[in-house]
Amino acid sequence: MGEYNRYRYLDYLRALAIIPVLFIHYQPALLPGGSLGVNIFFVLSGFFIAKQLLVERPVKELVPTFLIRRMLRILPPYYFVLTVCFILVVYTHGENVKFLDAYLMMKPPKATSPEVSVYRMGFFWTLQVEFWFYLLAPFIFLTLKRRNALLALLTAIFVASAIAAILPQLNFIARSSSLWTLAFYANNFAVGGLCAILMEAKKPVVSERVAIALLAIGLAVIVACFTVKVGHGVKLRTYGVIVSVATGLCVLALHSRFTQRLFLPGMAYVGLISYSLYLIHLPVLEYFSVGRPRFDFSVDAWGLARTIDPVSVTRYILVCIGVASVSYFIVERPSQQLARWLSAQIGDSRKKPPAQPRPENTPT
Repeated sequence: MGEYNRYRYLDYLRALAIIPVLFIHYQPALLPGGSLGVNIFFVLSGFFIAKQLLVERPVKELVPTFLIRRMLRILPPYYFVLTVCFILVVYTHGENVKFLDAYLMMKPPKATSPEVSVYRMGFFWTLQVEFWFYLLAPFIFLTLKRRNALLALLTAIFVASAIAAILPQLNFIARSSSLWTLAFYANNFAVGGLCAILMEAKKPVVSERVAIALLAIGLAVIVACFTVKVGHGVKLRTYGVIVSVATGLCVLALHSRFTQRLFLPGMAYVGLISYSLYLIHLPVLEYFSVGRPRFDFSVDAWGLARTIDPVSVTRYILVCIGVASVSYFIVERPSQQLARWLSAQIGDSRKKPPAQPRPENTPT
């Protein structure tokens, strides 16, 4: 828990990531490049996972425990949202719940399926990419324990992934599987991992003045990218690489003394519940869809023509925050506490010396 509190200021970056995603799914004209918020999430995921693995320096026996903790972080909120969607679909469509088994196994039906009664939640692909990262990351840190070797490997991963992301000849990879899609986004995770290694020392990586400059540059680049219509494919991935580097600059900048003076309680709270917000905002969008029955989960919400009026946008944001808060406090936070308790138990068991065998009673 102490490690989490030490980097809690990064909740500001989580808020910066989720707000554009909320806007672009409501109406793409609000923030054409809002989908790049996902790249910020990937960088932060790479950072936190790397920090955790650098502290633990996992052995083979602890890899399953690491994966269990990550599943406790991701799966309970996901299945809570899926349960809510299931109840709403049954309530509005009776027994029409096709493809529910696919969602339970996190294998969503294709967008071209003629009938999809459970809402096609657009965050599926990101969770699948996260899972592949969780499976591969422990073995990287298990194999390479020297700092320079890790830096070299993560740098190589970043370069190779960035090149793959900007090459149109590799577009077919995105249509193959989530594992191969990870190749396009490995540069995001690598940036986070590089930041974690550079920040292994307790002292700040850069001076306060340099940190302020880096933060200003990073935020300016990120916000500028949010205003660009990135679409899909190579252009989206190219801007994703740029955003990942800019996010890395912000992470390094925030690891300095001046961050102790930052106080943005609203942004911090949005960042705290950002994962629940990410999961819940698309179902909430369906509720506010204009001209269609409420909770009609058979239609994809992406790109719907919605009026951009302040009242509707504010209502959408407030409802998203309210529902996400419920999800966070009754599902996400308890599952996080369970994961931390598990970490503490494992840590205590590692510290305890092995029990000495009792001496056999010898006859006198």
